[in-house]
Amino acid sequence: MPLIYSAVARGPALLAEYSVFAGNFNSVAKDYLVKATAGGRFSYTVDNHVFSFLAEDGYTYVVVTDEAAGRTIPNAFLDRLKEDFVARYGEKGRTVKEGGLSNYGKKLKEMMEHATQFPEEYSKVAGVQKKVDEVKAIMSENIDKVLSRGEKLDLLVDKTDNLMFEARGAMAKKRGREEGADDDDGPAFRSPATVGQQTSFIKNKLVRAEKYAKLKTKAKKMKKAERRKRQDEAAKAEELGLEPPPRQQQRTIENTREKDVTMVSPGDEEVEFDEADDEFAAHFARVREPKVLITTCYKPSGSMYAFLSEMLETLPCAEYYKRQGFPLKKIVAFASNRGYSDLMVFNEDRKSINGLLLVHLPDGPTAHFKLSNLVLGRDIKGHGRATSHRPELILNHFDTRLGRRVGRMLASLFHQDPQFRGRRAVTFHNQRDFVFFRHHRYVFEEKEKRVAASGGGGSSKGAPAPPAKHKVVQARLQELGPRFTLKLQTLQKGTFDSRSGEFEWVHNRKEMDTSRRRFHM
Repeated sequence: MPLIYSAVARGPALLAEYSVFAGNFNSVAKDYLVKATAGGRFSYTVDNHVFSFLAEDGYTYVVVTDEAAGRTIPNAFLDRLKEDFVARYGEKGRTVKEGGLSNYGKKLKEMMEHATQFPEEYSKVAGVQKKVDEVKAIMSENIDKVLSRGEKLDLLVDKTDNLMFEARGAMAKKRGREEGADDDDGPAFRSPATVGQQTSFIKNKLVRAEKYAKLKTKAKKMKKAERRKRQDEAAKAEELGLEPPPRQQQRTIENTREKDVTMVSPGDEEVEFDEADDEFAAHFARVREPKVLITTCYKPSGSMYAFLSEMLETLPCAEYYKRQGFPLKKIVAFASNRGYSDLMVFNEDRKSINGLLLVHLPDGPTAHFKLSNLVLGRDIKGHGRATSHRPELILNHFDTRLGRRVGRMLASLFHQDPQFRGRRAVTFHNQRDFVFFRHHRYVFEEKEKRVAASGGGGSSKGAPAPPAKHKVVQARLQELGPRFTLKLQTLQKGTFDSRSGEFEWVHNRKEMDTSRRRFHM
């Protein structure tokens, strides 16, 4: 139902009201009634509901609708509500106490149901279209007159477009102020209109293309001038020995992500206190060494064995056990009884490795990841072979409470005292909730570098001296493999229990992936 709540008020006092279902519409409406000192129409958006107001002759008429209902039906409803209320009560409503016209709530209910059943009666689209046709006819007549006088048509088009653009900008600015009126973070930010948005309302294709090209050229010149200005300022500061102006930060999806209340700041005492007593505390206190059991799904393929061979090289503390038809709950009990700290179960479907179940023993948690983009080390150009040294571990961008928990779970697979002599590094890089796994080795190479000779070391004929050579040590990375990408699907408390297990977090695409800039880890 598009109409949810309606009321009639005198100043801040509600005289009559009706609501389709329970909610805080009454209190929100009262808050805005206190602010409604001037007459006219105005509206506010709160939690996908639009509160529309009509203030006239000391009375304020209110209606609440879904945001998708638009503005036409609410405005028409307010007009009819005003006419009916004035006809019924007139001056009587000016002296009655708050809530004294509660019987009028039945009439509000009838009017709301009628507006819901017959929205076409309240729609003014036909009337607006008629007015638009009249304006078009007048404009066509004026253009004919201009052409008959020999004036330039493009001048008229430019003036008309500019006026329409300024009007649309003013309306958008007004809507931004209204929607952000009660926002705790200040008024809603609206980015400037793009060239396409500035020209999309022009009906004529040729005129629109010409206007688009002009605006594009103008924007390009302005951008070039701003860049030249920044370069001149930087050069001038360098000449004077001053600090150059700060570089502009590029807008990316990462640095414009939606605000998350679970983001963890460095040195958060509450988080550190919780982590000092969680399931991974013994590992990070170096009380318990990691010992990982790796197994697979039933009947693994040859590609799975090739992948497991590289994973065993990556994890020196890991051991492989064949599945042999045992259910996972028995494998969890088996691994826990034999002192394993973690269980990794890789899954494949149609000979494609697509999943990882990671269980921390003996008390959990259990994480299920989707595994994709697998590339074995043997398929990487210029790859190396891993040694048996314990690798370093690098964790990037696990910033939320969920991210820190997943990061600590992945870190518990590796020793806390890496052997730097092996020059191996394993990286889990979280970006947009995708965890990228990479395995590298530092390579130090001694190379010759040529440096131009100084002084007069040339021949008698003035020929330049040959460049001098000296050796330098350069570092680079050699990928060992494998490489793959993980996407967290579920995080379950305790060890694996598909029937009665309690989940800490479940990825629901419809409810969670509502924006490209919303991330959870």
